[in-house]
This record gives sequence, structure tokens and C-alpha cells, in this order.
Amino acid sequence: GFAAPFCFTNDKGYFVEMTREELYAAARALPATPGVYIMHNSADKVIYVGKSKALRNRVGSYFAPYADHKGKTARMVASVHHFEVYHTATELEALVLENQFIKQFMPRYNIKLKDSAGYPYIRVSDGEYPRISVVTKREGGGTYYGPYASHTTAKNIVSAATVAFCFPTCNRRFPAELGKGRPCLNYHIGRCMGFCSGKLSRGEYMARVEGVKRLLGGDCVGLAKELEEKMNQAAEAMDYERAASYRDSMRAVLKIRDKQHIVASPTTEADVIGIYADDAGSAISVLMVRGGAITDRET
Repeated sequence: GFAAPFCFTNDKGYFVEMTREELYAAARALPATPGVYIMHNSADKVIYVGKSKALRNRVGSYFAPYADHKGKTARMVASVHHFEVYHTATELEALVLENQFIKQFMPRYNIKLKDSAGYPYIRVSDGEYPRISVVTKREGGGTYYGPYASHTTAKNIVSAATVAFCFPTCNRRFPAELGKGRPCLNYHIGRCMGFCSGKLSRGEYMARVEGVKRLLGGDCVGLAKELEEKMNQAAEAMDYERAASYRDSMRAVLKIRDKQHIVASPTTEADVIGIYADDAGSAISVLMVRGGAITDRET
């Protein structure tokens, strides 16, 4: 996302209070696209953070002449001195960014999300035989992907990724339990490679782990093309069962691609600078990205 402040300053750089009419006009100038809005009081303290799939409508509803707010909302609106917005590509991205800002600023008028456990991540563990799990914090070893909007979303992605590569989801410990016992039902219905049988090498296991990592890391297009090529090769060889397996994997990869838009690498460390200027003035915003998340900003 990128930030845009909506406030007036005098020749000394101090904020000048905007009237409710001016706030409404500024809100109506926003695009009807997803993003996060941050309300400030006269001391420039963040008092409320919200998100919307249509910023113009949501922010405008606070200051509209017809608005008749009650209770907490009325007190919040009366305290607004100026606001800023962060534009995002999707509503899901706005949801995650809203959570980050609420945790960072702890605004007075935000009740939800202040004490929540946060959004989940998908973790691929380290070790000789890595496993995939859903966690709520990035701590310890392993590779992390996310955050995601909900545990359901993360679990659905893990399910799709494991099905795409027939990755084991059982609680058996490898290599201690290799070759002990028969494969479970997932193996017989084609949803697991049956690694527990001991008939497959660790190299085959790690190849599937790397495939899962590529998938979660966003290389969906390349994987989908590879799977499509393998599907066509299997079909030409009249191995229709294998071709159907590759087809299902390709569909799972493309489905995950649609859910990975907001994911940033946990190792991303950058300062992103946005500059805009027109006849009315200029603005510069700097977003500090640490560990794949926006941790602070200067405008």
C-alpha cells in the first residue's frame, strides 16, 4: 500500500484544524478502492484505525452532513483533527494492515484486535523431514508465509498445498516410523505419497517440500506451467490417472495463487518512498518495512 495524508499545514509546518466540511470534502476526494484510514486528534495522536473496501464511502460516512452518530463513534468523530489513508490492492490486504496498525498505535477508540492473538502464518519447519503447520507467531526456526486473514484461510491453503504435492498430513514421525505400519486412507485415495511405507527416498520427500515452498512463496505461475507440461506428457503416454493427478495439482496451485497476493517474504527489509506533486502541493511518504510488514511510516 501507499500512504496519503489529508490535513492542512501553515507556513511553519503545524497542523491546521480542518472543519467537518473540509474533512468531508477530503473524504469525497478519495477513490472508492480498498485501504486503511487512520484518524488523528489535534495532538497528532492516532485515535482510530479502520479499513474499507471503498475508502471514499467509509471515510465520508463519518463526516457527511446527514451522519447521525451515537456514543463512541460520535465522540471519536468530534475528536478528529485530520486523517490519512493507506491504499491497498485488496480488501484482504487492508484487513491485515489494519491489524498491524492497531497493534502499533493502540488507538483509544479501537476495541477489537487490540488484545487478539493476531493473524496466523504458515510454517515449514527445519530439520531432516520438514512438516507444514499453521502458527500464530513467527518465532524459532523454519520458513514462514503470511500473515493470513484467518485460521480458516491459512488451513485451507495448507490443505490445498499438501493435496497439490500429495504431502503427508499425519502425525507419524520421520524417520523413526518409516516402514512401520501401512499407509492410511489418504494414500489409497491419492491424497498422500505414502512416504511412511519407506519405499520413497528422502530426496523425493524434499523435492515435494521445495515444491510446497515455491507454491507458498508465490511461484504459482511457474509451478502451474510445469504441472501442465507434466499433465500433457502423461496424457500423451496414455497414463490418464497420472495426468488427472497433475491436473488436480495444477488447479490447486492456481487456487492458491489467488490467495497469495498479500504475502511478503519474512526476510523483506526495505524503506519504500512514495512522492507525489501537482499544482496544489507535494507529498512524500516513507514506509518502513521490517520482516515483511509495515512497522512505521513518515509523511
